[in-house]
Amino acid sequence: MILCDTHSHIFDDAFDADRAEVVRRATESGVERIILPAIDSESHSRLIDTLHEFPEVCRGAMGVHPTSLTAENVEAELEEVRRWLDSGEDIVREMYWDIADAEVGTLNFDAPEPSRQEKGLLSKMPAGEAISMDELCERCGVSRGELSIMLVELEMDGAVRRLPGDSYIKL
Repeated sequence: MILCDTHSHIFDDAFDADRAEVVRRATESGVERIILPAIDSESHSRLIDTLHEFPEVCRGAMGVHPTSLTAENVEAELEEVRRWLDSGEDIVREMYWDIADAEVGTLNFDAPEPSRQEKGLLSKMPAGEAISMDELCERCGVSRGELSIMLVELEMDGAVRRLPGDSYIKL
């Protein structure tokens, strides 16, 4: 069994004085992963810095929290998420992430039927074998950001699984 803290904002400046101690106590208590969900563009750099500081334990979830969005800033916030996701930085490439409901629509966790776009993506994935995210981008003709949105939704629906090395497999 893997113990995972599924929601931690230890990248917040309130933890500057004792962040390392918090991570040390967590790992000594058996926690193997700490998921750091993004908040907004003002905190993305701190999130990335924390991922670099604790790469063996911390994983990020790039996005923007809906409570950080306003009619005035939604486009700029979503563009900042896209910029990070398309940056090519290794730590960002390994992230599970989501983007606000404003962009992808409300997620329906009870819907077993993938969207038309998700069905198209699934049709480009070979049955029973891993495929890299770069290969999927090429096959589907979409950006990493767009592809990541679909893959996260398909993973939550149990249609695909993320594998190490930025690869996925159709279930």
